[in-house]
Formats: sequence, structure tokens, C-alpha cells
Amino acid sequence: MIAAARAVRAVLVSCLLTAAAGQGASDQVAQRSVVVPRIDISDDVPLEIDGVVEEAVWARAVELAPLSQVLPIEREQASRETEVRLFYDARHLYIALRCYDDRRLVRSRLMMRDANLDPDDRVEWWVDSFGEGRFAYWFQIGAGGSQGDALISANGDRFNKSWDGIWYGKSRLTDFGWEAEIALPFQTMAFAKGQEAWRFNVRRLRKENDEEMRWAAPRIAYSFFALAQGGELRGIRDIQQGYGVDVVPYLKAGARRDRTRSTKSSELDVGGEVYVRLTPELRAVVTYDTDFAETEVDARQVNLTRFPLFFPEKRGFFLADAGRFEFGIPAAGSEAPIPFFSRRIGIGDGGRAIPILFGSKLAGSLGTWNIGALGMVTDRSDTLEERGLGVLRVSKNVGAEASVGMVATVGHPTAERSSRTYGIDAKWGSSSFFGPGKSWFHYGYALGTSNPDAGGDDKAFGYETLYRDDRWRHRLRHLSTGRAFEPALGFVRRVGQDETTWQSQYMWRGGSTLRRIGTTVDAAYRTFADGSVESWLVEVDLLDAELQSGDAATVSLRRFFDRIPTSFMVGDLDIAAGDYESTRIAASLSSADRRPLRVELSANHGDLYGGTLRQVSATAIARFDSLMQVEASWSKYDLRTARGDFKTELGELRFDMNFSPDIGVRNLVQYDSTSRQVSAQSRLRWIFEPGRELFLLGLFGWNRRPEDGTLLPTTQDVTLKLVWTTRF
Repeated sequence: MIAAARAVRAVLVSCLLTAAAGQGASDQVAQRSVVVPRIDISDDVPLEIDGVVEEAVWARAVELAPLSQVLPIEREQASRETEVRLFYDARHLYIALRCYDDRRLVRSRLMMRDANLDPDDRVEWWVDSFGEGRFAYWFQIGAGGSQGDALISANGDRFNKSWDGIWYGKSRLTDFGWEAEIALPFQTMAFAKGQEAWRFNVRRLRKENDEEMRWAAPRIAYSFFALAQGGELRGIRDIQQGYGVDVVPYLKAGARRDRTRSTKSSELDVGGEVYVRLTPELRAVVTYDTDFAETEVDARQVNLTRFPLFFPEKRGFFLADAGRFEFGIPAAGSEAPIPFFSRRIGIGDGGRAIPILFGSKLAGSLGTWNIGALGMVTDRSDTLEERGLGVLRVSKNVGAEASVGMVATVGHPTAERSSRTYGIDAKWGSSSFFGPGKSWFHYGYALGTSNPDAGGDDKAFGYETLYRDDRWRHRLRHLSTGRAFEPALGFVRRVGQDETTWQSQYMWRGGSTLRRIGTTVDAAYRTFADGSVESWLVEVDLLDAELQSGDAATVSLRRFFDRIPTSFMVGDLDIAAGDYESTRIAASLSSADRRPLRVELSANHGDLYGGTLRQVSATAIARFDSLMQVEASWSKYDLRTARGDFKTELGELRFDMNFSPDIGVRNLVQYDSTSRQVSAQSRLRWIFEPGRELFLLGLFGWNRRPEDGTLLPTTQDVTLKLVWTTRF
């Protein structure tokens, strides 16, 4: 452990030197910059956001330089012209889009809010209203009218798609292709007072030939979300957020029936949030009787390991400003410890709901400081008293792309005992350290937990170094987690282990038939606290290819060793303690998502726990028109060992109907053969206008009898919820 700590210190010192050197590296990509004119909308200068770009005011707006092609041929002239015009007034930033194309080739099948627009023609853009290249607001609009938004944080490394902002946009098909009008309220975005240069980028994605066109930094090596490489919008000044107060109450009525307990219940509830902008950069929130009825249920997963599964946060209250609370290594996901994981609040053991009485949140920036603070009080339950839970996350910007920070949490959400987590983290590097498009970044963290009544104190640390250009990607990561490390308000998958992983990827792009072809090598080596081997892994992508048509195929080979110290259960199968070596091969095929019918097939075959695992899955996605989309998926797991067998099947059906961009119904049906439970969630969402919505939600369950397959109803839950935002 001491040697590892010394190694970490050495790496952090080298990272710091690297970052300092990287500050002087220059990028040869010319930065795009425009001055955005101010034009006040009035009766004399009218504008209606209806998707028809015909008002005279658009002729006075600034037009961006032509977009350049990124894919399939980097920095070539775009195959189709795109016009992007901007202006602003005291309360909005306005954008007009004209996407020239053959109307018959435009994909416009998706209308629903926050749809996955990968199959459609669309335009995406982001606005970094602080001008620092660290946080941004991302938006997209499709040719069919669907709108989406997200929060970008950590210099573009993190992407929070579940954020919903209030903004206005309409699109329509035309004889020349399609066009759209957008109004982004300044009340929706935080910004630095007096900052007149905002970072900005826009890209168009054309599905007929899977072409990406971009305004700033049209390089494959730069992700579109690389905020440091965006262009600039200049001249935005004297803008207003009103009083900066949003009042968001809800009214909810529901009825529930549980046939397994022969009970019925009903409720009428009122609650909501009040958002107050203390400064243009800093916002406070107070919430009462927080409700998450409209949240989509979790997708079912199969766990073939002895480690816990990770389910992402989907609740809107916690996802707003989530980037201010993120910590550590962005690309590590749930593999590295997460000191604050908001699903620990309001969700108890086994997924049971724990009501939230009230809470408060402070999120934003103060100069070069980034702040996220949260305090929640959960209600008394059958086994727990009322309890307070809190988290504080603070980071400081250092230079252009570096930062240092700390995190602290207090409280235990599901036990009558105290718990604390505390830690520091840092990021160093440059997105052009070795030249344009050649980035080198380093991340490091150290964490500690204190649980006096159970487990005691312990610590964890980790670091990662990452190099990336247009063809190569290399990553080295080391994680160390103590045996008694337990972040009560966080998530940790592995404890009592040291882990070192290496990944190298090469990707060749171009050609008349192949869009890309590459290979990836992954290696991992893990040890227990006493230094003995826990597991090792070598995995090679023998084939990772995509055709110009959009069809793709992968083949990978995996060889690994796993030492299991104590037996555990996979379903009803007892996996004995022991050493296991395994070899598996996996393959997948997928058709292009621009087709009305997309098919994905995958298979995995080889050794596992001294037996044989066969895993197959299939997905079909039908998008024949803008009214209806259907997605069906099925997976089968067949594990056979000398001690017994484990077999299970998962089925999922999504059926969405979109009557307009503002009215749609989402339906999700899930089944797994292990529990023999069928669940269905149906959600109607009617957006009267952004921020004012009506939800009608149904959640239903059945048990499938093993004798004859009959479905026996178990629960029925129906909820009507009205959310009404008023801005001052």
C-alpha cells in the first residue's frame, strides 16, 4: 500500500508537469468567432418560433461560416449546405437553421421530446455561457420536430442527457430540405456576469450518408463535446434573467391496488420546487415532498458476477446540476468508487421508496470555483427514523483545462448509524498537448470513509492517464480500494482490491466501402489486499468494422482468470469458491439505424465457472413513420456447470406513439423467466408549453404461472400529475 501511494504521488507530480507544459501547446485549427448582433423583438420587429424561417429579422442576424465535413472525410467541403443564423435580445438567444437536401432523403420519423435521434436527420449545438470550456448546455432538434437537451461537464467528458431545460423550438420539412427556429431563454442558462465571449459549436448529422458537418474544430480527433475546441459567440451583453425565480409546483392524484396483499389505496399530493438564481452563475433550490412519479422504471439486468449491479439515476431533481457533483475519473463509470450517488437518497434496500420530506440544493460557480451542495431529509419509514443527508462538492479551475477539488458526504440513508465520506481529486492535461487533435489528460483521486459503528475507517485512491488522437487511444488506470471502504451515500463495486488496467485502440477511417475498421486490446490485473491474484483479463477485438452503409460487425476474444474466495449464488446456482480460467468469444452484427427496420444480433460463447456459457440476444427496432416506433429485444443466458445450471431469458418491448412533438405515449413491457414477473409502464406526456406538463402514468404487474403460463395480475398503479412552471 505504501509503495502504491508513492507511485501515485510520482504519477501526480508528472501529471502536474505535463499539464504545465501543455498550457503552452498551440492548436493549429483556426478558431471560429462571430459577433452576435442584438435585435430586440417587438411589434415592429416580429418573430414567431414556428419553424418557418421567413421573418425579416433573420436577414439581420449573423450567419456562421459554412460547416465542414468531419465524417466520412475529415475537413472536406460538406456535401449539403447548412445555414445557421443567430441574434439575441435581452431575454433570448435565437437560432435559425436551414438544412438543404433532397426532401425525399431526409429522415424525419421522430417527434417525441428527448427521443434518441440517431436514426434521424438533426442539428446539435452547445453553449458554454461561462466561456471556460468546462460546462455547457447541449441542445438538439430533429427534422421531425423532436427536441432534446443535456448538460455537459468536466470539459466535455461527462454528458447528462436526462436534464430538461425550458426552451422553444420548431422544425418542418421544406422543398429544399428542412428548417428550424429556436429560442433559448437566458433564464434557462447560468452565465458569468460580464462574460461577453461564449463558447459555441454546432453540427449537422445527415443520415442518408451518415455525414457529420461541424462549424468549429472539424477534426475526428476532437469530440464534438470538446468544449475547449469550440468557437466563440462575441458581443452578448446586458442580458436579463428576470428576478431569476422559478416556482414549479405539482399536483398529483393516484390510486393503487395490490392483489397480493388484497389492499387498495389512493392519494392526493401537492409539492414542488422553488429555484432562485442568487447570481447569474449560482442557483439555489428548495424542494418539498419531492416526487418522481414520471420517472421511467429501471431496465432489468442479469448478474453473473458476485459484485453488485449499477443502475443509473433517472430522477429529474437529482439530474439537474448533476455535473457539479461529479468526482474522479470520468470514463471509469461505476468501476471506480463513486463518493456521491444520488440513487442512495429516496430509494431503500430492494428498490423500496423512502419518501423525501424536503431538501435544498446550491449549484453553480463563483469565479473560478464550482460548487455543489445538497441537503435532504427523508421521511420516517417502517424501520428508520427521519434522517438528514448531505453532500458538498467544491472544485477550482486551474488554467484552461485543469482542476482540483474535494467532496464530503454525511449521513447513512438506510441504517441507524453515522457515516462520512471525504476525498480530493484533480485533473491535468491538454486537448492539444502533442499538437492539434492529440490530447493527453491525467486524473487522480483519494477517498476515505468513516463508519464508526460498522467497518471502521478505510480509504481508496486511483489515477488514470489517457492519450487520444484521430487513430489511437491509450488508457492506463490504477484503482485501489480498502476492504472496509464503504461510502454510504455512494457506490462501490469492488472492495479490498487493487486493479491495474490498460487499453489500446487503433481505428483506421476512410475508403469507399469501409467507414472505419479497428482493433482494441484490453488488459486487467487485480489483486487482493494481501497481494495475491484476484483476477486477470486479456481481451482483443479481432474485428471492429463499420461500412459506409452504416452496417457494423464486431468479433472479440477474451481470456481471463478469476479467483473466488467464497461461494455465491447466480440465481439458484451455487458457484463454489476456487480458481477458474476461461476463454470466451463474442460477436455482434447490426444494421444501419437510418433504415426503417434496424436489427442487432449478438452471441457470446465460452467457459465460465468451470462450465459453459451461451448467451444470445436480438433486438429489432421499427421506425416506419413519425407516429409510431416499436422496439423489441430478447436475451437468453444458459450457464451449465457440474454443480448445476442457470438459465434465464429477458424480454423487453417498447411501443411509443407520438401525436405531435408535444404529445406522446411511451410504453415499456419487461419480463424475465427467473422471477416470472411481467411489468408494464405506460406514460402519456402532454407539454402545454415548455415547463408546463401533464403526465398520465400507469404501472402494472403480473406473475406468470409456471404450470400453464397464465398471467395473474399483482399490482395496478395509476397516477395523474400536473407540473406548472411559473417564471419571475
